[in-house]
Amino acid sequence: MRRKKEPDKLKLILNALDKDHVEDVRTILAELHPADIGNYLESLPPVLRHALWALVGSDIAGEVLLEVAEGVRDDLIRKMDDAQLVAAARTMDIDDIADLIPDLPDAVIAGILLAMDQQDRQRLDAVMSYPEDTAGGLMNVNTVTVRENLSLEVVTRYLRCRVSCRNIPIAYLSSVAVTGSSANCPCRRY
Repeated sequence: MRRKKEPDKLKLILNALDKDHVEDVRTILAELHPADIGNYLESLPPVLRHALWALVGSDIAGEVLLEVAEGVRDDLIRKMDDAQLVAAARTMDIDDIADLIPDLPDAVIAGILLAMDQQDRQRLDAVMSYPEDTAGGLMNVNTVTVRENLSLEVVTRYLRCRVSCRNIPIAYLSSVAVTGSSANCPCRRY
């Protein structure tokens, strides 16, 4: 069986941009991973890059910013207003926000912090307290706190129902006792 060759997405995007078919571009972008969008943005001259960037949805803009080279990221950030940057950051994980914060203006950082609850601000502060290329700086701080009277089965079912955890295998659960001691237990797949 012969595989049908998939059309070059960048050519489709450029063709749609040239013809001012905005919805076609948005449809193509919706099918792409943020890293692919980042690659396309990096390969375009500034005028086309800005036209394409204007069509990237705010739901993935933050992720795309993390995928592009620093020079391109700085260029794209300059094209966004403060509200757009804050909206993009709201869709990101805490550890990803920590990666982006050094490139953002102070007013945007303040807006991001104001939009966070206290627990997320504390997590961001914890991640940012470590040097960038250390294990602490690279860690993912997504945690869930549960009452001690819940069984492992109930906690696992809860984690599997959460939208953000659907595609993430649960490999370890950490149990922290009131005394501060902890134990890691591998989870079996259900």
